[in-house]
Amino acid sequence: LYDPVAGSWTSTGSMNEPRFGHTATLLSDGKVLVTGGTSGAYTSLAPLKTAELYDPANGTWTSIAAMAGTRFGHTATLLPNGKVLVVGGLDSFTLATGLTAANTAELYDPSADNWSSAGTLVTGRFIHTASLLSNGQVLVAGGAGSNSQIAITPMASAELYDPGTNQWVATTALKDARISHTATVLKNGQVLVVGGSGTSAILASAELYDPSGKSWADADPLKDARMTHIAALLNNGQVLVAGGANEAGYLESAELYSSAGSVTQTGGSSGGASDKTTQSIQFTTPLPPNPIVGGTYAPTAIASSKLLVTITIDTNSTSICTINETASVVTFTAAGVCVVDANQAGDATYAQAPQAQQKIAVGDSGGGSSSSSGGGGTGMAAQTITFTSDMPTSAVVGDTYTPAATASSGLPVTFSIDITSTKGACSIDAATSVVTLEGTGYCIINADQAGDDTYTSAQKQMPITVN
Repeated sequence: LYDPVAGSWTSTGSMNEPRFGHTATLLSDGKVLVTGGTSGAYTSLAPLKTAELYDPANGTWTSIAAMAGTRFGHTATLLPNGKVLVVGGLDSFTLATGLTAANTAELYDPSADNWSSAGTLVTGRFIHTASLLSNGQVLVAGGAGSNSQIAITPMASAELYDPGTNQWVATTALKDARISHTATVLKNGQVLVVGGSGTSAILASAELYDPSGKSWADADPLKDARMTHIAALLNNGQVLVAGGANEAGYLESAELYSSAGSVTQTGGSSGGASDKTTQSIQFTTPLPPNPIVGGTYAPTAIASSKLLVTITIDTNSTSICTINETASVVTFTAAGVCVVDANQAGDATYAQAPQAQQKIAVGDSGGGSSSSSGGGGTGMAAQTITFTSDMPTSAVVGDTYTPAATASSGLPVTFSIDITSTKGACSIDAATSVVTLEGTGYCIINADQAGDDTYTSAQKQMPITVN
């Protein structure tokens, strides 16, 4: 695990079985779903159908219901309803029989721990990309199909999955056939597809998909052709593309793509920003475990500068959620993706911090499965937690602090130290709830109420800077 506050890595629990070519998807409750992959040799990959869940609360892995099909080089996409769409992948491969690409898709429901069919693809494929569009559909593009030989042949075809109908339809094909490319959803809703391996060479080309017109347009090409690279959407709207490989070998270079209307940062001296200290923002509250329409969530975040962080709702999701800016409480008003922004404007010493975001998949309070396994939340009342003890104004090593909080449900609240706290910063006596500040850094106290047959679970956090 990487801790961005401490800037350090720590070991965590091992998976239940080795695998590569798998997927990892962050779920709405903060757990991570890992699916498929293989542990076989090149001559017989033997793709897996197994899946497991990582729980960051205790660093453990749990085997869960297996997929219907074996998959390697597939994709997994979190949908707004909290389910995960798993698409395609290599179903089998041997030197004798060649490649078989799966034309199936499946949906994982975390609340019920089960899989269901998500229809049949127009074309079976693997090492493709899958992108969640702003209209809730999923764009699947490129990849390679079945081949009785060992050769992997890139495809240009693309298709759309509609969660409302659970069906697939073809859409306009890419301009260039490609595999091992990247696809990034931009802030304007378009999808940027970059690089990959084409039919005859590794590509420098890039394309933009417009969901409204279902069309592709050329985008500025890369300076270096590359495949198996990574691409990340930055908070300023740019896309960072880094690493990968081409005919010359492995790459250490990185490039920035700027779309129309996005902010392009330069290294100039305008405003004296280059003389200021940089800062970063980290959310100190995990994603809510069961976000449904009518529910609430109280996000908190801290800046490395210790300056005050402002929490707002992103302009693209104001139809999904609202915020009481005085209390910093988010209310979910419709099903979809609620994006919470955290900003710190800087001061005379610190430069403006890059924006941090939390993306929350909000479910319909009355829709979906009727199962209430695991406290699914349908028909249950939301509750909130309020700290009744004041945050320490000056916290130094050696101090103790006794947190107190109440739940709006009247149910008892328990306290713990969050795993994102700086290692060694604090500890808690489980019997008395007394927190001891043991080292400098961030101590994050969790106040939890597990819920019951009437109320959903709730959490509130208090971040303390220990000097």
